[in-house]
This record gives sequence, structure tokens and C-alpha cells, in this order.
Amino acid sequence: MAGIFITGTDTEVGKTVATAYVIHALREAGIDAVGYKPIQTGVRTDQPDVEFYQEVAGTEATAPTTYTYNEPCSPHLAAKQEQSSICLDEILRQVEMLEKKHQYVVIEGAGGLVVPLDTSGVTLTTLVQKLGFAILVVAKSKVGVLNHAALTIQYAKSKGVKVAGLLLNECSVKPDFVEKDNIKMLQEMNQVPIVSMIPKLEEPLADNVRKYSKMSSTDSLLKACEVERDAKRNAYSKK
Repeated sequence: MAGIFITGTDTEVGKTVATAYVIHALREAGIDAVGYKPIQTGVRTDQPDVEFYQEVAGTEATAPTTYTYNEPCSPHLAAKQEQSSICLDEILRQVEMLEKKHQYVVIEGAGGLVVPLDTSGVTLTTLVQKLGFAILVVAKSKVGVLNHAALTIQYAKSKGVKVAGLLLNECSVKPDFVEKDNIKMLQEMNQVPIVSMIPKLEEPLADNVRKYSKMSSTDSLLKACEVERDAKRNAYSKK
């Protein structure tokens, strides 16, 4: 399987924005990438994260969510509340189907790596291990990021999961001495590259994610995703 798994150091760190950015950047580079969020809680029948991918990268760049749950809580509990269960094999089947149709699959996790999917010890890390994907870790550029990022990255490595890079979200246009030091220390402490530094984007958010993707250098991101820019192909992304 060719793809990347996007996880976060916490809730509300901007995984969906980062995922949409990655999908758009890959498609701008001529890679037929598709975004997939297998599990989402806190929704009813709508799929807001998938809809955001569509706004940024186009309808052809997304796949529907397999498991959606009403309660805004951990997937294992949200599923239990609806007398449902999450089947990893079903998610893997969906990924295999997407791989047959597209060059590259970008998967957004629900929360962090240790989020439980049931009560028997299955977590999002289990899914990543079965996929065999490397991960990109999304972290918000703020005080506390050093500890949060290190915990996620070191845990992933301890489970045999490759960490391809770190995406910093809501970065300052003019970083102060604290943020500058965080950027330096994140790389030194974890021995992983910062592949993107997404600034704090205003509304309309989807438009500004696209603009940032078009104007920023994505070479480090493409390297982390282990793909090469295809100049001979037309960009797939939404204009």
C-alpha cells in the first residue's frame, strides 16, 4: 500500500487542516492522492472532515468515512453507545479499494495514536501497524509542544511505527524566541524533520489552505511521503 497516516499530539491540533493540506499538496505535485478518514465521532449523518477535504482538494480527492458516530468521545465508547463495533479488516478493505483507484492514500486518524477502538487493546496504532504506513505527526505550535510531540513520536517508534515527519500547525508569521527554540528543539529531541509549518489561517479556511499549499515549498513534505513531483501530469487538485 502507498500512503501516509496523519495523527496528532492531542485533540484540536488541526489534523483535518493538515490532512487537507497534504492531499492538496500531493495533487498539485501531480500525485493522484485521495483522503480517507475511516472513523469520526461527534457527528450525525454528515461527514464534516471529508467535506472539508472536498472543499480544499475536490470531490474526486476524497472517500467517505466508514464509521461515523454521534457522541463526541473516544471511538470505542461512541461505537458502544450505538451498539456497534469497529472492524479493522473493513477499514483495510476500504484502503485496498482506494489504492486500486488512486496512487496514494492519505489517512487521518481520530485523535492520537493510543485512542482505543475497542476494549480489548486495539488502538489506532494497531491500525497503523496493519497498514504498514509511516506517520506524520501534527502538533500545534505552542507552549507544551515539546513534551506532547516527544511522547507521541517516541511511543510510535517503540511500536515499530516509522515517523516520517512533524507538521507544525498555527505557526506565527513572526515567531518569538520561544517558538524559534521549540522548532529547533523538536528536531533535535526527536530526530525527525519538520516537513511543514502551517500558519494560523483565517476564514475562508478552505481557500486559505489551498493558497498556502500553492505558495509554500512542499519538497520536504513530498520527501516524507516518499513520492516525487510528476511535472508531466496535470495537477489533480481543485482550483
